[in-house]
Amino acid sequence: MPLIKKLANTSVVKSISISYPPLDSENGVAFLSQNRQFQWTNTGNVIYPIIPAHAATLLKSKGLKVFWDDAIAEKLTYNQWLKRLLKNKPDLIVIESKTPVIKKHWQIINELKNKSLKIKNWKLKIVLMGDHVTALPKESIKNSKVDFILIGGNYDFLLDELITLINQNKKPKSKIFKLQQHHDLNSLPIIDRKLTRWQLYAYNNTNYKYKPGSYIMSGRDCWWGKCAFCSWTTLFPGEHFQHFSVEHTLNEIENLVYNFGVKEIFDDSGTLPIGSWLKELCQALISRGLNKKVKIGCNMRFGALSLSEYKLMHQAGFRFILYGLESANQSTLDFINKNEKTSDTLKTLKMAKSAKLEPHVTVIIGYPNETKSDAQKTLDLARKIFKEGLADSLQATILIPYPGTPLFKYCQQNNLLLTNNWDDFDMRQPVIKSPISSVDQLSLVQNLFKGIISPNFIFQKIISIRSFSDIKHLSNYTIKYIKKLKDFKSNNNNTYDWIHFIETYKKIVKKNDIVLEIGASNRERTYEIIKYCKKIIGIEYFGRRLIQNHNNIYYKLGDWQKLTETVQKNSIDLAISSHVIKHIPNDIKALDELYCVLKSNGSAIINTPNGGRLTRAIIYFLTRKKDLSCDEHIREYTENDLIKLISKTKFKKYKITPVVFGIYGGGIKIFFKKVPKYLRKFANFWEIVLYK
Repeated sequence: MPLIKKLANTSVVKSISISYPPLDSENGVAFLSQNRQFQWTNTGNVIYPIIPAHAATLLKSKGLKVFWDDAIAEKLTYNQWLKRLLKNKPDLIVIESKTPVIKKHWQIINELKNKSLKIKNWKLKIVLMGDHVTALPKESIKNSKVDFILIGGNYDFLLDELITLINQNKKPKSKIFKLQQHHDLNSLPIIDRKLTRWQLYAYNNTNYKYKPGSYIMSGRDCWWGKCAFCSWTTLFPGEHFQHFSVEHTLNEIENLVYNFGVKEIFDDSGTLPIGSWLKELCQALISRGLNKKVKIGCNMRFGALSLSEYKLMHQAGFRFILYGLESANQSTLDFINKNEKTSDTLKTLKMAKSAKLEPHVTVIIGYPNETKSDAQKTLDLARKIFKEGLADSLQATILIPYPGTPLFKYCQQNNLLLTNNWDDFDMRQPVIKSPISSVDQLSLVQNLFKGIISPNFIFQKIISIRSFSDIKHLSNYTIKYIKKLKDFKSNNNNTYDWIHFIETYKKIVKKNDIVLEIGASNRERTYEIIKYCKKIIGIEYFGRRLIQNHNNIYYKLGDWQKLTETVQKNSIDLAISSHVIKHIPNDIKALDELYCVLKSNGSAIINTPNGGRLTRAIIYFLTRKKDLSCDEHIREYTENDLIKLISKTKFKKYKITPVVFGIYGGGIKIFFKKVPKYLRKFANFWEIVLYK
């Protein structure tokens, strides 16, 4: 029996939008969909969200109008996305969330709900899904105007059942919605790739050597499914592992190959089904000639397959095999319940390479049980693997304990969490107490990426080139590999203008000071600032960037030009603002407002780019153009500009210091920390201290 009959005009839910709203961050693009972890990434990679695509296809087949709305993959701005969504006015919006962006999604949900109330005849319902809300459903109900929370990862069947109840006027008993019955995966139709805009995800993914590429998912999710750190064990516990039939998987593959010209497919089951299922699939790929038309990749476990099975996979068209190495220490593998032996690592990789497959290994740094020497052992193994040509690519990450996982529970019970602020769980910094410092953990990850590049590895890559596709893949991977290093930089707090800024701050600030930070969206910097004062009030103009209050840090939505509407007059000991004034339309009013909130002996530290810095002077000399270096900048100041500005405000006493001279930016840093007096006007930045 179908779950939903064809909808009549009186149905409450006739249209649905499966949405990934844009998420603003200076750290990169949200790597959210089809991801067991979360990261702000600079690589540009996007992944096709398979189960939401199954959901879109299923609901369309039942008569609903479905909007595929992945604004992250489309690279839309928030306003562009919002305008389009308000125009479509779907009856129900579904949003997949993860821990580090759940608060952003709450804000978006509340904004959508408020706007929908002002639009006639729009009775909007919003649904949240994902591993975080499955683990902590009541939290989202408390903090947002969400209508329903889906529990578990079978979003297709969950949405189908939920909409059935709504349209039959049988209101679910709770906002927390679980599957009411068991479903056979084989009952799902083949994914409608046009509806789900597969081309958005077909090229910008390093898992593909041959393009266009796409994803399938034969199993939900991993037949082991008990690793303590994996967020998807919350959605798909291993004991409930399901997989499609071989015939259903073959139908998905044939649809991609013959109807869309796909050259490579990655099967993103947590671990690909093995045994008779894998043998039957490989034999069918060969007998149907698909092995000559498409390459296939998958996730696999060490010690799971024999050499003969790997050879059969290669013959069937498999190319790329992803393994979770995680650690070189057996005690750590036991700690995370990996159910693997370190002795199988090299043995498995040698078999895969012998079968002419291309292994990829993933490594994790920051286990609470590992010392720096333990982590170094993993680095050494990774280098050995690449030196001997046993792997072709690498992924390294920081260990994050996602809610719902055994690791999170362990960290809670043993007081190992450094923070309860979900924003911090974005892999930009460690959140677990560890014998290894946070700085060293980030450095170890970078060293992992850098350390595998040996002359032998480069030589092996060059001699492996067989076609122009190989050259393109190698070039693309190299570029993204370099960009990946930016994902683990030390929180952008090592730029020299910031180092100089914080040193000036430490000279002025007192332990009992109340500090005002204007433009408070970089929490790592704010956490550095709070070490030296009693309390911080953070003012942020953009609501979507607003961060949760944390340990004597209090965030407020506000406008620098109207500061006294948000901050009490004569209440601030020290105000700071880094690279904000260049964005302010009325800078005179902003400084006067700042003057009003400072105590009688208060002061302020501001920094901003020099409009006459060396690089701008060279560009002007060559082009005679004085264009701003960034579209978001309203202005950039020379020293004379600053003097004129301050003279028009209530401030009478000030000090302007030039910071850095040279080429500093765009990844190039050739500079003098101390600016020569005769080159002062060409400094890169100005640091201004204002005294009341």
